[in-house]
Amino acid sequence: MSAPVQIAIALASVLVLLGLMAVVRRFATAHEIGPEMQRKLVHIGTGLYALTLPWLFPDRWPVYLLVGVTLVVMLVLRLPKIATTGLGATLHGVERHSYGDLMLAIAVGMCLFLSGDQPWLYVLPIAILTLADAAAALAGSSYGRKFFIVEEGRKSIEGSVVFFTLSFLISLVCLMLMTPLPPVNMLLISAMVAGFGTMVEATSWQGFDNLFLPVGLLIFLATHAQKDPLSLTVLAVGFALSVITFL
Repeated sequence: MSAPVQIAIALASVLVLLGLMAVVRRFATAHEIGPEMQRKLVHIGTGLYALTLPWLFPDRWPVYLLVGVTLVVMLVLRLPKIATTGLGATLHGVERHSYGDLMLAIAVGMCLFLSGDQPWLYVLPIAILTLADAAAALAGSSYGRKFFIVEEGRKSIEGSVVFFTLSFLISLVCLMLMTPLPPVNMLLISAMVAGFGTMVEATSWQGFDNLFLPVGLLIFLATHAQKDPLSLTVLAVGFALSVITFL
């Protein structure tokens, strides 16, 4: 694929993002959907599209171009006169202050760069960020009954349970389909990925989990995925004890 074609696809991808925001905004207006749901719908759509990038572009530099242009667009949508109306309100209509849109774009670029020639190191963290994070937020806001205090306010135990469960399943499926790891490794790694991700999501503030979660998961996977089952078991026990101590 030639360079001009890849540049055209990168720029068209930004237009797709803006189109997604416009569709979500119109749908929300017609069906009285709240700002948080609008934000999560854009989050899911953007994340799912980001999962295709390693196969959509033969080279990496057009993706970095796409990330750069997206950051510029996101900053423009934060301007006071735009953030409260039209497309800007789709992302910034929530009461809380968040940099999640910027962090997501940066995370996509960093994860693609750090994953090298191992696509699963990119797909697994972005998939968890896209699906588990959004599902946990929606479950917590809709069905949350038991809460715990965090810096930004409070999080629901129900949302954290949903996040852990989905993260475990997403991790397990990705490892089964995209790696030759032994089954024991897959189970242990998926459990630790889910535990680590749940802690990051539960203690996040102002949308920085959109960066810390996928990059942290990628570094953990790149460092520990190839270890023998005994070493992973010891690591899992140590991680569980640290979580208990933290709680």
